[in-house]
Amino acid sequence: ALAIIVANPTDLVKVRLQAEGKLPGGVPRHYSGAKDNYFTIARQEGLGALWTGLGPNVARNAIINAAELASYDQVEE
Repeated sequence: ALAIIVANPTDLVKVRLQAEGKLPGGVPRHYSGAKDNYFTIARQEGLGALWTGLGPNVARNAIINAAELASYDQVEE
């Protein structure tokens, strides 16, 4: 969970940039790049907004880790 807490802001920025990249031509962009994205989110939505979606990310990674551990144990036998 600690790694997710550290990585969540970058994941949020990545998702927002990907979503913005799918906008049709002529639609104004909100961000000029990753660094601008971090600062814009923090300035407009508050610093805590960089951890939006933290709960689902922790849950998803817990499930993935449990599945990897179970499958690794099966392969080792």
